[in-house]
Amino acid sequence: MPDPASGEERVQLHTATPDDVEQAVGAARGAGSGWAQTPARTRGEILFRAADELERRREELAHQITFEMGKILAEGRGEVDEAIFFLRFMAGEGARLAGETRPVTDPRRLAVAERIPVGVVGVITPWNFPLCIPVWKIATALVAGNAIVFKPALQTTGTGVALAEALCAAGVPDGVLNVVVGSGRETGEALVRHPDVRVVTFTGSTEVGRGLAGLVAGRGGRAALELGGKNVAVVLADADLEQAAEKISFAAFATSGQRCTAVSRVVAEAPVYDELVALIAARADALTVGPGDDPASDLGPLVSGESRDRVAGAVTEALADGGRIVAGGRVPPELPPGGGYYRPTVITGLEPSHALLERELFGPVTAVVSARDEREALRLANATEYGLAASVFTRDLGRALTFGRALEAGMVFVNAATVEAETQLPFGGTKASGNGSRDTGAAALDSFTEWKTVYFAPTEGAASA
Repeated sequence: MPDPASGEERVQLHTATPDDVEQAVGAARGAGSGWAQTPARTRGEILFRAADELERRREELAHQITFEMGKILAEGRGEVDEAIFFLRFMAGEGARLAGETRPVTDPRRLAVAERIPVGVVGVITPWNFPLCIPVWKIATALVAGNAIVFKPALQTTGTGVALAEALCAAGVPDGVLNVVVGSGRETGEALVRHPDVRVVTFTGSTEVGRGLAGLVAGRGGRAALELGGKNVAVVLADADLEQAAEKISFAAFATSGQRCTAVSRVVAEAPVYDELVALIAARADALTVGPGDDPASDLGPLVSGESRDRVAGAVTEALADGGRIVAGGRVPPELPPGGGYYRPTVITGLEPSHALLERELFGPVTAVVSARDEREALRLANATEYGLAASVFTRDLGRALTFGRALEAGMVFVNAATVEAETQLPFGGTKASGNGSRDTGAAALDSFTEWKTVYFAPTEGAASA
C-alpha cells in the first residue's frame, strides 16, 4: 500500500481468500449463540473496557491513522476520542434495549415483544474514518448480541486490526469478532454473498452500496447502508457571514474534504454572494497543506496520488466549462510529488447542474453558486440525488425552522458545520445517501436486531380470579 504523504510503497498485505471468509463466518456462527445469551450488561462492560483500551493506546492509534490515510494528527486524536465516547455510550444501550407489551383479547394472557440479535453481521467500512466508523457498527452489533465478521478498508487495515485487538483484550470471546483483510471485489463480495451473514452494514459510495444491497437482498438478507453525499451550505442574506465562512471552510476542507458530510456546494443569496466568496477564499488560502504528522499542517494529503489526480482532473474539467478558481486549484510544488497533496479550492462561475455540483468528489473542493432569493436557494439546495447533510446560516428563527424542515437531508445544521454531528444522535441520510438505517445513537440498534413476540396463556384448568 502507498504512503499518502510520499506515494512510496510501504506495506504489503496478505489478503483473505473466499475460504478464509468461510472460516470466519463459521467461527462467528459457532460463537454467536453463546454471545447472544450473555447478559446485555456483561456485553456492555466489555465495551467499557474496550474504551479504556483505546484510551491507553490513544497516541499509537492516532499515529496509525495518520500513517495509513494521511489526516493530520490532531484529527487522528479526535477520531480516537470520538471512538472512545461512542463505545461508552453504546455500552449502556444494550441494557436499555426496550421491548413492549400490549393488552391482548383474553385478559388471562400476556404478550411480550422483544428485540433479539439477528445472528452473524458483516461489517464493511471505508478508509476515511478507519476507527470511528468500525466502532459505530461493531459496538452496536456486539452490545445487541451479534457475532461479527469485519472487513476494514484495505488502505487502513492496520487500524482495523488494532481495533479488533483492543476489543479482544477487553474480553470479547473467541469467534465473536473475526477480521478478514482484502479487497471489496474478492473478500468483500464473498462476505456479502454468504448465506449465513444475516445483515451486512456498509459505508461507502452509493454505486457500490446499491450493488451490495442487491446481492444481499437476492439471498434474503438485510443491508444497512450509509452512502455518499453532496452536501450543501445555504447562506441567507441575513446570515453572520464571518461565522458562515468559518463553518463552511471547516466543513469543506477538514480531512482534505474526505468526509461523507463535507460541504462541496454552497448556495448564497445574491446580496451576500461576493463577500461570502471572498471570506471563504481567504480562509482556504490561509491553510497550510503538508504531511499529517507535521504539527504545522492544517490539511494532510489525500489518501493517495490517484485520489489527488482525480480531484485535479475534476477541477480542470470545471475550468474548461467556465468555472473560475478563486482559491487553490493546484498541487503544491514544494511537497513530495508522489503524495496526495492538493490545495483547498474554491470555484465559482459554474452552472448549478454542472458535474462538480452533482458528483461526490471526496476532495478539498467546494463550489459556490448564487441564488436570487430564499425560494431559489432552497430549490438549488435540494437539486441533488443525495440527502446526507445540509446546513443553513441565518439570524432568523422562522427561516431556520423553514429550511430545517424543507432541506432534504438526514441531518440539518443551523449556523453550524455539516461535519459537527454528535454520535449520541442518529447519523445517516435520505435519498441516495442511504436506505433508512442509522449508524449512531440508539437508532443504530435497529439494524442489528429483529422483533420477536411471545404470547403466554394459562394452562388448561388453571385457577382464575
